[in-house]
Amino acid sequence: MAGHTRFLPLIAMLPFVGMAATPKEIPAEPGTGGALEAQTSSVPGPAPKWERIGTPPKRAGVSMAYDSVRERVVAFGGLNGDNYMDDTWEWTGSRWVEIRPSGPRPSARAGNAMTYDAGHEAVLLFGGRDEDGRTGDTWAWDGEAWEELATTGPSNRQSPAMAYDAARGETILFGGDVGVSDEIGDMWSWDGNEWTELNVPTPSARMTSAMVYDTAQEVLVLFGGYDGTDYLGDMWEWDGEEWTEVSFTGSSPSPRGFPGMAYDQERERLVLFSGWDEQQMMETTWEWDGENWTGTIPATVPVFRQAHGMAYDAARRETVLFGGATANRERVEDTWLWDGENWTEVPPFTSPPPLGWHAMALDRERGRVVVFGGSDPEQNPTDGTWEWDGEQWEEAATSGPESRMGHAMAWDSAGERVILYGGSPIASDMWGWDGTEWEQVSAGNPNPGPRWGHEMVHDSGRGRVVLFGNWWGSLIDDGVTWEWDGGQWEEAATSGPSGRGGQAMAYDPVRERVVLFGGAEQYNGDPLGDTWEWDGEEWELAATGGPAPRQDARMAYHPGRERIVLQGGTGGTGQTWEWDGEQWEAVETAGTHPTSLHAMSTNVNGDGVLRFAGSGDTAWTNDTWLYGAGDPSPGRAIGDFNNDGCTDFEDFVFLLENWGEELDGEPLGFDDFLALLENWGEGC
Repeated sequence: MAGHTRFLPLIAMLPFVGMAATPKEIPAEPGTGGALEAQTSSVPGPAPKWERIGTPPKRAGVSMAYDSVRERVVAFGGLNGDNYMDDTWEWTGSRWVEIRPSGPRPSARAGNAMTYDAGHEAVLLFGGRDEDGRTGDTWAWDGEAWEELATTGPSNRQSPAMAYDAARGETILFGGDVGVSDEIGDMWSWDGNEWTELNVPTPSARMTSAMVYDTAQEVLVLFGGYDGTDYLGDMWEWDGEEWTEVSFTGSSPSPRGFPGMAYDQERERLVLFSGWDEQQMMETTWEWDGENWTGTIPATVPVFRQAHGMAYDAARRETVLFGGATANRERVEDTWLWDGENWTEVPPFTSPPPLGWHAMALDRERGRVVVFGGSDPEQNPTDGTWEWDGEQWEEAATSGPESRMGHAMAWDSAGERVILYGGSPIASDMWGWDGTEWEQVSAGNPNPGPRWGHEMVHDSGRGRVVLFGNWWGSLIDDGVTWEWDGGQWEEAATSGPSGRGGQAMAYDPVRERVVLFGGAEQYNGDPLGDTWEWDGEEWELAATGGPAPRQDARMAYHPGRERIVLQGGTGGTGQTWEWDGEQWEAVETAGTHPTSLHAMSTNVNGDGVLRFAGSGDTAWTNDTWLYGAGDPSPGRAIGDFNNDGCTDFEDFVFLLENWGEELDGEPLGFDDFLALLENWGEGC
């Protein structure tokens, strides 16, 4: 019994399970099916940023490091052909997102070194080669912005080795190439403020070696490289005072440069894959356990390559590999995950074609965002149907409504379907999408009639679809508001905002208001900048200030922040605004280019705001962006109900407060309580 005393406080509280406080009701609008989804706060806090979902373009010479605080793998730079790159990407566990920060950033380059400085909670970048030659600058990435930290220290170089020494709280840099066939073997330490050269005996001069920190042995491990004449296969350890060459027997990796290497903290193994030795590239995956090398060739393996990026994702317990150059020096853009036994390729990101004037709506029953139609870059209407599941796009249908643009779509809770109305070429037809096929719906009489440039939103509080706007002819409805109850249309109001088209609209489920902003009384006419709210009975002018007047902006509701988000529009900028029901606030100026003719929706499961395609700076795009979306879960351990990686008292409180609510498709109950007891302390 003594071994179970830690459970006694919990067992004593068991009679109070049924007395748990009723949790705050989650508004129905963001959800799917009423199941418990996520803990969100009504306190906005710092504004999130836009992140573009996709796959980093092909490249070699990319650097990667794992940010353990933000639980993301960061990738920067690389070279594709003659093009150096300066884009910043982060791996969230299931997808790549591009971050486009404002302010300065490192020049486009390849062959730079990168590691995570845990003591200063930032990714550290040094050197590399850009279009002007070798560089010697030092930068830090904190997840929000790049900051240049130093321009003095190690001499300009490319392909050095660099890693953070956690035991001693410093970053170590070794070697590199300072000129043509001019490899160097110096060693430097970074303390967060400045570089200091360490005058100690070092391994031989080299470039393109790999170095990682071994947490089990508390040493830095250096392997391989190129000394200007030969490829190397030696291995060294740095313990904070001296380098020691490691001796080993049996099979081991052949000499090579440009290998990928990472340290698997969970399994306490150094993982090495591929590289280049002039004769061949290697497809064997090697692991070092501190004493011996073990090589395996699984059934599925990445094509052998060099100058790829590798980093260990501790939150998800897997090594991430990206990019590189294959045997014929072809750059690649594939992503692979190593779990200690097998490699798994991450499916490439797919996307609808570039579009504008398309419509998008969240299917709240199935948890999918649906896109239909729109204009292609040549201004031709299209008829494609695509669905977003939170991670990927998939073409969902090849038949249905005729090609069109400037139409509107919204969720119809009464019919449990997404409905579509109107568009150009001028149409007054109405269609319903049930997740499998489109079916034409009778609009009845009266109905809104032919129109384009209108908007529709779902008023979940009243179970109705609200339609407003028209750019057809002389605006024959002159500002009439229409509502659909699932069976027929009704004129709901004839006063309120002036007749217009191209306005942005969204529904706020907490305040139970439809919010309308801007537009223009004529297509490409003078833009408007007024804000209106509809409560189901009448419109009220809510604001005349805030975002600059514009048309073709888009809005969507962000459940976690309990605010309406507005972005883009003709006459506006790429700035992002939020409406809290009383005033507008400019919250984000970077991370995305100016866009109009795009579409926005609350994301799947209420996870932020989704934005797709539209007219960019110079061309139509098919970019997918998320605003304020959480990272995919690394997998919830048994009993870890709040998914913070630790099964503890906070999970017990979560269980009490949400007793009977669904989590992962099952109601929380007594079996979960027993699981909590059995796994108490796991991951803590």
